[in-house]
Amino acid sequence: MEVERQGDLLTRTILQRLDRAIITPFDREDIHALAEGLDDVADRIRAVGELVQLHQVIEPLDSTVELSRLLARASGANVRMIGKLNRLRDLQEEIDEINAAEMEGDDVYRRGLAELYSGNFKAFAVLRWQDIVSELEEALDGFEDVSYLVATIAVKHA
Repeated sequence: MEVERQGDLLTRTILQRLDRAIITPFDREDIHALAEGLDDVADRIRAVGELVQLHQVIEPLDSTVELSRLLARASGANVRMIGKLNRLRDLQEEIDEINAAEMEGDDVYRRGLAELYSGNFKAFAVLRWQDIVSELEEALDGFEDVSYLVATIAVKHA
């Protein structure tokens, strides 16, 4: 939760500086959307942690482990991509990696839901796990949205 709070503070700082800046490295609305997109991902990851605590999860589902690994992979690619943002070049490898992780995550998400709805789980467990699996998948979607925004920024300034 502390990391998410730091992310919220960073987002507020970026938006405040954006309001005061006369010249920006790229379009203000793109900077705003990028900051908000990254904050949304952090919020979803925090939500997963809170749901795990709230539901007192002891043993994860295979799909949640797989989605978490994909999220870590997308996160690493996102960090590298954002690190290259000042040059707005050579971003495609990271964009492709994030897209691949998200596409793989879609498959894991569908398999995870199929497992949950198989009849092998009690109704409450299905509801609990559905929330967690969905938040993990939405966080992956968020990284993909951010990568598309970065790609759009790069094209605008090519």
